[in-house]
Amino acid sequence: MALDTGAQTMLLDLSQVSYIDSGGLSVLFSAARRLRPGGWLGVIGPNPNIRRLFELVGLLVDPGFKVFDDQEAAEATLLAQET
Repeated sequence: MALDTGAQTMLLDLSQVSYIDSGGLSVLFSAARRLRPGGWLGVIGPNPNIRRLFELVGLLVDPGFKVFDDQEAAEATLLAQET
């Protein structure tokens, strides 16, 4: 599993995901928690309904969770983090 490698950052492309249930949210919460304190979980391209769900459950205010509109925005953040 990717989290077991000691990675500090993980990106998930959600651009083709149309629905997330409570099980999926639980996985996201768990991954964000495991990447703390020094890392973060990023998601790319969630649709407006999923973005709203993230807002409702409090993920958007979690400093260990980031939302990117596209791959380029995620890559720019990763590059800035490396410098």
